[in-house]
Amino acid sequence: MPTAAILTAARPRVPGMNDASTAVVTGAASGIGLALAEQLAESGTRLCLLDVDGESLARVAGGLGAEVALQADVADPEALERS
Repeated sequence: MPTAAILTAARPRVPGMNDASTAVVTGAASGIGLALAEQLAESGTRLCLLDVDGESLARVAGGLGAEVALQADVADPEALERS
């Protein structure tokens, strides 16, 4: 599911990332996605957060100052496109 988040979580502070960088984090309302989003926000990265749990996502996005928060199921291309 949040494959990008899992792969990126191993090294959330990518060399060359600064406050002009933007990251899209799937599964951002909990678990690995949330941990990654928190670390990226701490480093000044602008965030676009996605999760199927809209209520939790809204809380997380507000707390981290995310620029975009989208309730979406990235495993369902049609649902993602409708979002």
